[in-house]
Amino acid sequence: MEMKQVLNELWKMDQAEIKEVIAVIKGRRAQIQEQEAFKFSVGDKVQFKGRRGEMIKGEVIKRNRTTVSIKTEQGNWKVSAGLLTKLESE
Repeated sequence: MEMKQVLNELWKMDQAEIKEVIAVIKGRRAQIQEQEAFKFSVGDKVQFKGRRGEMIKGEVIKRNRTTVSIKTEQGNWKVSAGLLTKLESE
């Protein structure tokens, strides 16, 4: 089913059906976040974009279910795994 068809079907749903769709989407999003987190291991060098747009580099110190704890020069950060990029070993 194409996205346009999915969006059209949403307009036909009542509130109960929309709540069910939202629950499925939340579950799928959590599953994807968990899969992303397992791509990283303690000791991996990573980078991510900070709140002000600057690139921050650090090392994975802990892998949580949906986030990854990173040690950087600016301190420790808890970052959503989907925002991280693994750096090549130097």
